[in-house]
Amino acid sequence: MSDPSLFEEFEPIETSESGWFDGLFDIDVRSLAVLRVFLGLLVIYEVWGCLANQDCFFSESGIATIDQIQTWLGDGWWSLYFIDGSPSLARMLMILTLITAACMTVGLRTRVMTFICLVLIWSLQVRDPLILNGGHILLRMLLFWSLFLPMSAVWSLDERLGEYADPERWRERSVCTAAIMLQMAFMYYFSGLAKCNPAWTSGEAVGQVFEMDMYVKPMGAWLNNSHPWVTKIVTWVVLGAETLGPVLLFGPKIHQAARGFFMALFLLMHLGIWLTLDAGIFPLVAAAGWVIFIPTQVWDLVHFRPSDCQDPYEKRFTVTNVLCTTALLYVAASHILTSGPMAAQWQSSGAEYPGRVAMITQEFKLFGEPPVFNPSYQYQATLADNSKVEIFSAMYSSRPENPSPYEYFGSQQWRRIHSNLSTAPDAPVSPEIQELREQLLQSVVDQWNNTHGSNQFVKSAELTCVIETINDEDAEPVVQKWANWTDAQP
Repeated sequence: MSDPSLFEEFEPIETSESGWFDGLFDIDVRSLAVLRVFLGLLVIYEVWGCLANQDCFFSESGIATIDQIQTWLGDGWWSLYFIDGSPSLARMLMILTLITAACMTVGLRTRVMTFICLVLIWSLQVRDPLILNGGHILLRMLLFWSLFLPMSAVWSLDERLGEYADPERWRERSVCTAAIMLQMAFMYYFSGLAKCNPAWTSGEAVGQVFEMDMYVKPMGAWLNNSHPWVTKIVTWVVLGAETLGPVLLFGPKIHQAARGFFMALFLLMHLGIWLTLDAGIFPLVAAAGWVIFIPTQVWDLVHFRPSDCQDPYEKRFTVTNVLCTTALLYVAASHILTSGPMAAQWQSSGAEYPGRVAMITQEFKLFGEPPVFNPSYQYQATLADNSKVEIFSAMYSSRPENPSPYEYFGSQQWRRIHSNLSTAPDAPVSPEIQELREQLLQSVVDQWNNTHGSNQFVKSAELTCVIETINDEDAEPVVQKWANWTDAQP
């Protein structure tokens, strides 16, 4: 990167900054480089998983057609996957996403590759919103704000190839750094506001989440059954951290200490989520986002730099700052207005359209309303030889013969689509949801038939959902008949 002799006389940086807000929005370029690598690897990880289920979730012959997704989403949404519903286009776009993510990871033509990757990730997410969670939204937004930052100033091929000179300033400070920091704060704060309800204030919410058998991992189930007092404490800690932490991160004079404390707290929280729940990529993306809060002093302990590199980067692109400021104001307004009584007016006014065009529309709840029902699912089929088989668990698992609800699903994508098509026992089912349930069953049957001989073809199948009420042991389970299929159907 630089001549090693430059670092032989390294001395700690001295700064004359002493104001209350000094360093408030500074990000070390080494933090940006590490974030770039994490984002690239997370995109590769996510898209690789999508390739495995491409035919189910991203083709016209799968669970949802383009027309159905557009009807589900409403006006103003766009996606490159809407050009053509063929599996070949979907596969080509996913492979292109993998290539651009790899280039972004190593820092080759970073800004261009980040933009292309953002467009492709947005297109992938819009093609099938039924399988998304908050982690996908945060991943997209971190990619968006990265467009305005020097993500490849160090530790990148761009730097090696001369795109960047050796940094004269190792800290970036601009409205763009403020935007990506505030994005992390928005996610926690507004999901914390959504949690200001009796389930969370009473300490019951995390325990209710752990009653969702299809999501809870063995460690979470053990913790909830054996040590329920722990889940109560965790509930209150999460509520307090999400509502207070984002404010204290930017507190005058205390922001550095607050960032160290809450970084450790939230990283432990995300580790706990990863160990106890299947939350997809959310804990990984959220943990990666905390890299931007690592201060220069910490980086200096592990990586020497010249002692004359002490000032923030110059603001070189006015147009960049204007675009970033506009996007930041829009994101802030959307969070504030949709979290209060004006949410309906915001949604009905068409104010969401600019966010959809610019790929910055977002909403974070993160179990703001904890689950009330605990569903499980069954795909019972009669085969051509008249044997009866549970075709989903038999087809998608290297799992036990009688899998638990968690073991039943092999990925978070399958969990999410079943959750999004679930309704309360007494709730009416819209024609759109009913049609998607039928196509879900059709898709599973087709995959079974494509991998089995004719004597094992499905002759008839039924998809049912069994719903138990959480925290009400006296309530009888409700069986919902989601869909039926026979080979006599056209």
